[in-house]
Amino acid sequence: MRQREHKKAIEYASSSIQMLEASLSTARSRRINAQGIVERQSQIFLGLKVLGYAHLEAGNYKEAINAFERGLTLHQTARLINPSTDEVLGLGRAYLGQKDFPRAMENLTKVLQIAEGRCQYATIQAANAD
Repeated sequence: MRQREHKKAIEYASSSIQMLEASLSTARSRRINAQGIVERQSQIFLGLKVLGYAHLEAGNYKEAINAFERGLTLHQTARLINPSTDEVLGLGRAYLGQKDFPRAMENLTKVLQIAEGRCQYATIQAANAD
């Protein structure tokens, strides 16, 4: 992504997520311990964030929204700890790119609330810039 090769970044992130999801499925079928399952879910969550930002930078707003929403849904269902504001900020930016201003405002406001509670000043500034 740093080299602005968005197509490759999207391909690599998508492949990584597929492999991680297969690993998660295998872990569940073999009844791997809970910590192993949570680690795989956390990796998928991070992969979806990377995929979302790759799509966002490529201007693929619909795909970015899908990746960020999948990540946030996984975060809620898996009860992962310490959610990042990056996904919600990315989601707000993707809605902004689609000119869906009500949803953009909803997500950017949510980012501000989370970031203010955590004293994440750089995130507050980034959300306000959008």
